[in-house]
Amino acid sequence: MSMTQNLLSIIGMALVVLVGCTRLQTQSTDQPIKLRNPVTNPVTGDVLAESKGWIYLQHKATASWAKLIPGKCPQWLPDGKLFYYFLDVGYDGCRAQLWSADRNGKDRLRMSTYDYFIRRSPVVSKDGKNLAWHYSTCGASNFVEDIKVVHLESHLHGKNLSPEEKVVLRCPEGTKIESIAWSSGNLLSVIINGQAKEVDTTGKGKEPIP
Repeated sequence: MSMTQNLLSIIGMALVVLVGCTRLQTQSTDQPIKLRNPVTNPVTGDVLAESKGWIYLQHKATASWAKLIPGKCPQWLPDGKLFYYFLDVGYDGCRAQLWSADRNGKDRLRMSTYDYFIRRSPVVSKDGKNLAWHYSTCGASNFVEDIKVVHLESHLHGKNLSPEEKVVLRCPEGTKIESIAWSSGNLLSVIINGQAKEVDTTGKGKEPIP
């Protein structure tokens, strides 16, 4: 082998080593994504979570995470075919709309008429027909804390109708709503200022404040 060939061989080996070291270094410095609010699909076992305005999906079979769609606070329906989530809108990034998507993040559909200042992740009723969440909004002269319920019956049956939405509980500014959960049937269990309260969601309710 000539001196020129030896030199080219050495250079080639050096480049391989350098590329390999760069790749290893890149992998070793990659930081894992900090995901929040994980929710497991009750049928498939797939998991949704959120990070920095994006929803991520982890397939049970692969255990790897993949960026899915923009959004936050995902919640599966009991049949595992759809999930609901909030999508930030507006110039200030504080308001959000309620949307739905299939398990792969497709067939997205806006589910709410209004935009909201979200305070708490949505909670799906056990039968999958209602969705409740806590949000803050501004009335004529002051802020209020609302718990809102969206009736999803028309959406679940594939009808092109806007879902019925109403405020089932309105509290004055400064009220501390600590948790909401569906207890049984159409009843919501709410912790307000440290006290438990049952809220019947079957009544007329109040009109949402935009």
